[in-house]
Amino acid sequence: MKRKKLSDSVAEEILVMIKNKEYDSEGFLPSEQKLLEKFEVSRVTVREAVKTLEVRGLVKRIHGKGILVVDNTANVLIRSIKDLIATEGTSLDEMLEVRDIVEPKCAEIAAIRRTEEDLLVLREKLEIMESCQAMDNKYYDADLDFHLGIARATGNTLLSSLIEAYTSYMRKLIVSTPQSKVPIEQEFHYHRNILNEIEKGDSEKAAEKMSMHLSATRLNVQTYNADK
Repeated sequence: MKRKKLSDSVAEEILVMIKNKEYDSEGFLPSEQKLLEKFEVSRVTVREAVKTLEVRGLVKRIHGKGILVVDNTANVLIRSIKDLIATEGTSLDEMLEVRDIVEPKCAEIAAIRRTEEDLLVLREKLEIMESCQAMDNKYYDADLDFHLGIARATGNTLLSSLIEAYTSYMRKLIVSTPQSKVPIEQEFHYHRNILNEIEKGDSEKAAEKMSMHLSATRLNVQTYNADK
């Protein structure tokens, strides 16, 4: 079994300090000297631990001031999931399966927790999709932003981070799949139906409408791939 480096252990201890908010009002951790005294390790070990956390985007060393805690947890999660998708070669079926599991639940929760500000964002994205004359970049961006808007309306950072992480993958997928000449939203009103239920606060129907939309997307993509 590989033995954990001392600096990794110190990095974990510093993370506990961050979780417990053991930093000053400006977000700076105790000085390097105080950290090495606290953990009873060398200066080199503390610096290696800090460097590890810097690479992960959790702290930032500010010259002349110290070690600043970076409120970047969501971005770190998004980057990690993006890296996983890129390096592991996530398949189309895997991605569609994740959407089938996660996004109906997002719609369900959003119907309960959404704010008026959330609804304004969703209405804006829907209006763009309904006014587009073709399935162009403007349409695709509004489509994906609509789904991300629903995730953010849940108030759950992990859910919205997950969906934001795979959005770029989904965009490539959608753009590469032939679409009808008439923008899909104008023909089938999938997003309009989802938004109607979220506005009414009907969580069950919101999840149902999202599932119907994703099923249609899956069928379109799979039919295209079968014909290639």
